[in-house]
Amino acid sequence: MTLYYFYFLVLGLAFLIGILKFSVLNKSSKTMLLLLPITIVSELCAAYFSHKESNNFFVYHIFLPIEASILAFCYYKEVKEKWIVILSAILILFSFFNSFFIQNYKAEFCSYTFILNCILSTLFGIRYLKLMLDQPEKTSFQHYPLFWISIGFMTFNIINLFILGTHNAIAEKILNIGAIFRNVRFFTNYLLYILLGIAFLSKQESLGKAKE
Repeated sequence: MTLYYFYFLVLGLAFLIGILKFSVLNKSSKTMLLLLPITIVSELCAAYFSHKESNNFFVYHIFLPIEASILAFCYYKEVKEKWIVILSAILILFSFFNSFFIQNYKAEFCSYTFILNCILSTLFGIRYLKLMLDQPEKTSFQHYPLFWISIGFMTFNIINLFILGTHNAIAEKILNIGAIFRNVRFFTNYLLYILLGIAFLSKQESLGKAKE
């Protein structure tokens, strides 16, 4: 439970930083800030239903398409490339189909949607970093909030996709692997929201400034 409380502490601090810096945040940071209260409410609901009903799967069936929408809007505001909107729309439509016809929202975690969301947000991050490298005027990466956001989500995605893909294969070979992976997942969440807090504290440079 200590890990869980610390998770909410990190989430709350990142949200507080975003609120305090709101007046100077660029558009992508303001969009990303919206994700934090939604995440806090979703995690509180998941904890409640896990305790009361022993089933909180439906919370994540709702949360993941919302997260995908926010991420897509965040990147599109700076990158201005239509493929971001198209692929995100496909993902969101698939998430609804998956929730009702494949991995029912009442009985199963939406792992297919989670995997696609991880892959897509990683592609967003890679594309954004590539555009940063191609900038004619070199500004320090640390001044771009979306740089920190991209690193946070890419790290989270890669580690959690590895965990999801290997858990069943090694569960019988390594004792307590479930607890180990759970702790690693908490660490990736800590890192993600710490980096979001850093993003809100950055100088708010934006690739979109050159395109607006």
